[in-house]
Amino acid sequence: MFELARRIKSLPPYLFADIDRRKAEAEARGVDVIDLGVG
Repeated sequence: MFELARRIKSLPPYLFADIDRRKAEAEARGVDVIDLGVG
């Protein structure tokens, strides 16, 4: 296994991964989520 470089570790989280996480949390709470994403 290898260790990630310090520069890679310092990158902010991927924006759309955070949006997907928030969407999944809302759906788990029973909120109707309208996804206007492409695809």
